[in-house]
Amino acid sequence: MSKFAAWLPFLILIACSSRLVGDETGKTRTWKDSTGKYKIEASLVKKIGDQVHLQRKDNGKIIKLSVKRLSQADKAYLEKLTTQNGLKGTYAINERVTFSGNWNNRKYGTSGALRCSALVKNGKTWKAKFDGTGVYGKFSYDVEISTRENGKQIQLQGKSTVSGHRYKWTGSVKNGVLTGKYTASNGNNGTFQLEQVK
Repeated sequence: MSKFAAWLPFLILIACSSRLVGDETGKTRTWKDSTGKYKIEASLVKKIGDQVHLQRKDNGKIIKLSVKRLSQADKAYLEKLTTQNGLKGTYAINERVTFSGNWNNRKYGTSGALRCSALVKNGKTWKAKFDGTGVYGKFSYDVEISTRENGKQIQLQGKSTVSGHRYKWTGSVKNGVLTGKYTASNGNNGTFQLEQVK
């Protein structure tokens, strides 16, 4: 078995990238409250649940506001932004998520620990770092993962060629659990399951 066989299922993620969808984070705009009396010049840092994090233009400080307190125009702006970027509430723009668990290779009966730390760029792309333990020691690499949201589930898939062998994999994230399976032209096949670290 090659030294890569223990963690090949995860290397295939490297080849799965998609063009970044432009978002509005970092652009300054005027935000108003629902009464119209209060306004602030700020840029959107991220939106998590019913809260927005804004960076003030005047002093750079981050403020957190309830979406319910924003003007109708601001609510519509956030809704449009969320729709454009394919985010339907599973994870927020610029949210960092971490998953931890194990991988296995059914062909060789091998397994090991794996951790994934990802930055959610939008509904189509995550930038992630994988760290884990293989048969021949520790490994670490950065990847871009193409994703597609389907309700509360995020679907992942891809193809790659590793050491001359073609790999296909499919996966999903649902209820904070990242699961996947893979097959390869050389007979390698297996699964991985990682749970979100709160």
